[in-house]
Amino acid sequence: MASRLAAVSLSVLLALHASAAVPAGALKSEDVRTAYTEARTGRMPLEKAVDVADAFLKDHPADPVVTAYKGSLLTMMARDSIMPWRKLGFLNTGLDLLDKAVDNIDRAKTAGDRDPKLEILMVSATTNANIPKVFGRRPAAERDFRAILSAQNFARLNAKEKAAVYSWMAVLVADKSMPEAERFLALGRQSHAETAEQIWSRR
Repeated sequence: MASRLAAVSLSVLLALHASAAVPAGALKSEDVRTAYTEARTGRMPLEKAVDVADAFLKDHPADPVVTAYKGSLLTMMARDSIMPWRKLGFLNTGLDLLDKAVDNIDRAKTAGDRDPKLEILMVSATTNANIPKVFGRRPAAERDFRAILSAQNFARLNAKEKAAVYSWMAVLVADKSMPEAERFLALGRQSHAETAEQIWSRR
Protein backbone atom coordinates (compact mmCIF):
# COMPACT_ATOMS: atom_id res chain seq x y z
CA MET A 1 0.00 0.00 0.00
CA ALA A 2 2.78 2.41 0.91
CA SER A 3 4.52 1.85 -2.42
CA ARG A 4 1.27 2.43 -4.31
CA LEU A 5 0.67 5.67 -2.44
CA ALA A 6 4.24 6.75 -3.17
CA ALA A 7 3.78 6.01 -6.86
CA VAL A 8 0.46 7.88 -7.00
CA SER A 9 1.76 10.93 -5.14
CA LEU A 10 4.85 10.94 -7.32
CA SER A 11 2.76 10.81 -10.49
CA VAL A 12 0.65 13.73 -9.26
CA LEU A 13 3.74 15.73 -8.35
CA LEU A 14 5.29 15.08 -11.74
CA ALA A 15 2.14 16.17 -13.54
CA LEU A 16 2.03 19.38 -11.53
CA HIS A 17 5.71 19.99 -12.15
CA ALA A 18 5.21 19.56 -15.89
CA SER A 19 2.44 22.14 -15.83
CA ALA A 20 4.66 24.59 -13.91
CA ALA A 21 2.22 24.53 -10.96
CA VAL A 22 5.02 23.43 -8.66
CA PRO A 23 8.01 25.72 -8.06
CA ALA A 24 11.39 24.72 -9.44
CA GLY A 25 13.14 22.28 -7.17
CA ALA A 26 9.92 20.72 -5.81
CA LEU A 27 11.05 17.27 -6.90
CA LYS A 28 13.60 15.71 -4.55
CA SER A 29 16.19 13.05 -5.22
CA GLU A 30 14.11 10.76 -3.01
CA ASP A 31 11.30 11.03 -5.56
CA VAL A 32 13.69 9.73 -8.21
CA ARG A 33 14.77 6.85 -5.95
CA THR A 34 11.13 5.95 -5.40
CA ALA A 35 10.40 6.06 -9.12
CA TYR A 36 13.48 3.94 -9.84
CA THR A 37 12.40 1.28 -7.35
CA GLU A 38 8.85 1.31 -8.67
CA ALA A 39 10.09 0.92 -12.25
CA ARG A 40 12.54 -1.88 -11.41
CA THR A 41 9.75 -3.86 -9.76
CA GLY A 42 7.28 -3.24 -12.58
CA ARG A 43 4.93 -0.97 -10.64
CA MET A 44 5.74 2.07 -12.79
CA PRO A 45 6.52 2.26 -16.52
CA LEU A 46 10.21 2.82 -17.19
CA GLU A 47 9.37 5.84 -19.36
CA LYS A 48 7.51 7.45 -16.46
CA ALA A 49 10.49 6.94 -14.13
CA VAL A 50 12.79 8.52 -16.72
CA ASP A 51 10.39 11.49 -16.84
CA VAL A 52 10.78 11.87 -13.08
CA ALA A 53 14.57 11.81 -13.39
CA ASP A 54 14.45 14.32 -16.24
CA ALA A 55 12.23 16.66 -14.23
CA PHE A 56 14.72 16.61 -11.37
CA LEU A 57 17.74 17.00 -13.65
CA LYS A 58 16.15 20.04 -15.28
CA ASP A 59 16.71 21.88 -11.99
CA HIS A 60 19.84 19.97 -10.93
CA PRO A 61 21.64 19.02 -14.18
CA ALA A 62 24.93 18.08 -12.50
CA ASP A 63 23.51 15.74 -9.85
CA PRO A 64 25.51 12.50 -10.24
CA VAL A 65 23.17 10.33 -8.15
CA VAL A 66 20.13 11.03 -10.31
CA THR A 67 22.30 10.85 -13.43
CA ALA A 68 23.21 7.30 -12.39
CA TYR A 69 19.57 6.39 -11.84
CA LYS A 70 18.57 7.75 -15.24
CA GLY A 71 21.42 5.86 -16.90
CA SER A 72 20.33 2.62 -15.29
CA LEU A 73 16.70 3.20 -16.30
CA LEU A 74 17.71 3.73 -19.91
CA THR A 75 19.61 0.43 -19.96
CA MET A 76 16.42 -1.26 -18.77
CA MET A 77 14.53 0.43 -21.59
CA ALA A 78 17.17 -0.95 -23.95
CA ARG A 79 16.57 -4.43 -22.53
CA ASP A 80 12.84 -4.16 -23.19
CA SER A 81 13.01 -2.46 -26.59
CA ILE A 82 12.24 -4.47 -29.72
CA MET A 83 13.72 -2.25 -32.43
CA PRO A 84 17.52 -2.73 -32.64
CA TRP A 85 18.28 0.95 -33.20
CA ARG A 86 16.20 1.98 -30.19
CA LYS A 87 17.80 -0.76 -28.10
CA LEU A 88 21.32 0.44 -28.96
CA GLY A 89 20.36 4.08 -28.57
CA PHE A 90 18.98 3.59 -25.07
CA LEU A 91 21.92 1.38 -24.11
CA ASN A 92 24.62 3.74 -25.32
CA THR A 93 23.00 6.78 -23.73
CA GLY A 94 22.41 4.91 -20.49
CA LEU A 95 25.99 3.69 -20.25
CA ASP A 96 27.32 7.16 -21.06
CA LEU A 97 25.26 8.57 -18.17
CA LEU A 98 26.49 5.88 -15.79
CA ASP A 99 30.09 6.63 -16.69
CA LYS A 100 29.43 10.35 -16.27
CA ALA A 101 27.96 9.76 -12.81
CA VAL A 102 30.98 7.73 -11.68
CA ASP A 103 33.38 10.29 -13.16
CA ASN A 104 31.64 13.01 -11.15
CA ILE A 105 31.14 10.98 -7.98
CA ASP A 106 33.05 13.50 -5.84
CA ARG A 107 30.35 16.07 -6.59
CA ALA A 108 27.66 13.97 -4.92
CA LYS A 109 26.08 15.65 -1.91
CA THR A 110 25.13 13.78 1.23
CA ALA A 111 21.39 13.66 1.89
CA GLY A 112 20.33 12.49 5.32
CA ASP A 113 22.01 9.26 6.33
CA ARG A 114 22.68 8.16 2.75
CA ASP A 115 26.18 7.78 1.36
CA PRO A 116 25.72 9.20 -2.16
CA LYS A 117 29.05 7.85 -3.43
CA LEU A 118 28.13 4.34 -2.34
CA GLU A 119 24.69 4.81 -3.90
CA ILE A 120 26.19 5.77 -7.26
CA LEU A 121 28.61 2.86 -7.17
CA MET A 122 25.85 0.37 -6.33
CA VAL A 123 23.65 1.58 -9.21
CA SER A 124 26.56 1.60 -11.66
CA ALA A 125 27.99 -1.73 -10.54
CA THR A 126 24.75 -3.70 -10.61
CA THR A 127 23.65 -2.15 -13.90
CA ASN A 128 26.96 -2.89 -15.60
CA ALA A 129 26.97 -6.43 -14.22
CA ASN A 130 23.54 -7.06 -15.72
CA ILE A 131 24.55 -5.87 -19.20
CA PRO A 132 25.15 -8.84 -21.54
CA LYS A 133 28.80 -9.86 -21.44
CA VAL A 134 29.28 -9.17 -25.17
CA PHE A 135 29.08 -5.42 -24.52
CA GLY A 136 32.26 -5.49 -22.44
CA ARG A 137 30.94 -3.82 -19.29
CA ARG A 138 32.20 -6.40 -16.81
CA PRO A 139 35.51 -4.58 -16.14
CA ALA A 140 33.50 -1.48 -15.18
CA ALA A 141 31.27 -3.58 -12.94
CA GLU A 142 34.28 -5.16 -11.22
CA ARG A 143 35.87 -1.72 -10.76
CA ASP A 144 32.73 -0.42 -9.07
CA PHE A 145 32.19 -3.49 -6.89
CA ARG A 146 35.79 -3.35 -5.67
CA ALA A 147 35.30 0.32 -4.82
CA ILE A 148 32.18 -0.63 -2.86
CA LEU A 149 34.06 -3.31 -0.92
CA SER A 150 36.70 -0.77 0.09
CA ALA A 151 34.18 1.99 0.90
CA GLN A 152 34.07 3.24 4.46
CA ASN A 153 30.31 2.67 4.71
CA PHE A 154 30.21 -0.81 3.17
CA ALA A 155 29.25 -2.25 6.56
CA ARG A 156 26.06 -0.16 6.48
CA LEU A 157 24.64 -2.12 3.52
CA ASN A 158 21.92 -4.60 4.37
CA ALA A 159 22.41 -8.36 4.12
CA LYS A 160 20.95 -8.68 0.61
CA GLU A 161 23.04 -5.79 -0.70
CA LYS A 162 26.22 -7.26 0.75
CA ALA A 163 25.35 -10.66 -0.69
CA ALA A 164 24.84 -9.06 -4.10
CA VAL A 165 28.23 -7.35 -3.98
CA TYR A 166 30.08 -10.50 -2.91
CA SER A 167 28.23 -12.75 -5.35
CA TRP A 168 28.66 -10.47 -8.35
CA MET A 169 32.35 -10.30 -7.52
CA ALA A 170 32.38 -14.10 -7.57
CA VAL A 171 30.79 -14.09 -11.02
CA LEU A 172 33.12 -11.41 -12.36
CA VAL A 173 36.37 -13.05 -11.22
CA ALA A 174 35.40 -16.67 -11.88
CA ASP A 175 37.09 -16.75 -15.30
CA LYS A 176 40.34 -15.42 -13.83
CA SER A 177 40.55 -17.09 -10.42
CA MET A 178 38.13 -19.73 -9.21
CA PRO A 179 39.63 -19.74 -5.68
CA GLU A 180 38.91 -16.00 -5.39
CA ALA A 181 35.43 -16.54 -6.82
CA GLU A 182 34.73 -19.26 -4.27
CA ARG A 183 35.89 -16.98 -1.45
CA PHE A 184 33.54 -14.21 -2.57
CA LEU A 185 30.68 -16.67 -3.07
CA ALA A 186 31.13 -18.02 0.45
CA LEU A 187 30.86 -14.49 1.82
CA GLY A 188 27.75 -13.93 -0.27
CA ARG A 189 26.12 -17.08 1.03
CA GLN A 190 26.93 -16.08 4.59
CA SER A 191 25.26 -12.70 4.04
CA HIS A 192 22.11 -13.91 2.23
CA ALA A 193 22.14 -17.38 0.70
CA GLU A 194 19.13 -16.95 -1.62
CA THR A 195 20.49 -13.75 -3.17
CA ALA A 196 23.92 -15.32 -3.59
CA GLU A 197 22.56 -18.37 -5.41
CA GLN A 198 20.37 -16.28 -7.72
CA ILE A 199 23.34 -14.20 -8.83
CA TRP A 200 25.84 -17.06 -9.01
CA SER A 201 23.48 -18.99 -11.29
CA ARG A 202 23.88 -16.23 -13.90
CA ARG A 203 27.64 -16.69 -14.40
